[in-house]
Amino acid sequence: MKDARQQTAAMDFSVLAELVGGDREKMRRLAYKFLDTTRQDMDKVAAALAGNDAAQLKAMGHHIKSPAAMMGAMGFAELCRALEINAGDPDKARELVRQMQVLFAEIEGQTKAEFA
Repeated sequence: MKDARQQTAAMDFSVLAELVGGDREKMRRLAYKFLDTTRQDMDKVAAALAGNDAAQLKAMGHHIKSPAAMMGAMGFAELCRALEINAGDPDKARELVRQMQVLFAEIEGQTKAEFA
């Protein structure tokens, strides 16, 4: 599987801009809400991974996938989809979660830079 970090950007803000008609303030608010919610969701993913809870990993992958795609975090959404599919394989799940954590940090950094 291709590492999602090979994407040129963690976030494609044009997707978000299209969603809100280019309103920068709405973009900023939605982007930061996405960060806050996803940070909490990633804590749940980490807990599910630590507890070997494949059902919760699958559910969280599914739960995070759509908002990520809607916001323009396509590589992150793809990792969520892969987690949803591979939640029952502990080694694959662990690697996917690691990649998600790295990419989410990139998304945070890119978002903060975009709306600084």
